[in-house]
Amino acid sequence: MTKFLITSALPYINGAKHLGNLVGYEKGENIVPVFLDANTLVTEHLERCFDAFGPQRCYWGTDLTNAFAKSTYRQRITHFTQELKFLSEEDKEWVMGRAILTRLGWK
Repeated sequence: MTKFLITSALPYINGAKHLGNLVGYEKGENIVPVFLDANTLVTEHLERCFDAFGPQRCYWGTDLTNAFAKSTYRQRITHFTQELKFLSEEDKEWVMGRAILTRLGWK
């Protein structure tokens, strides 16, 4: 079975527009978005992706090689765990680790 990993690649490509382009690929069960370097400027697009893919198929991540110039590691976590009001507590659990562990078959 072929698996694909799509990252948002923010802010490297087209900013928020690029993230919005993920919507439409949610029907492919082997396609999951990983959100790297997402910030408050893309919240609307994040919500569209979460609505399309569901939290069980969305993974949080960070690009530590580029992270510290823009925000701290804690700020990046806080953005998802406290600032994205559209995520329930269960959604956050999935996005912040449970989804990738489940996908990889790790317990």
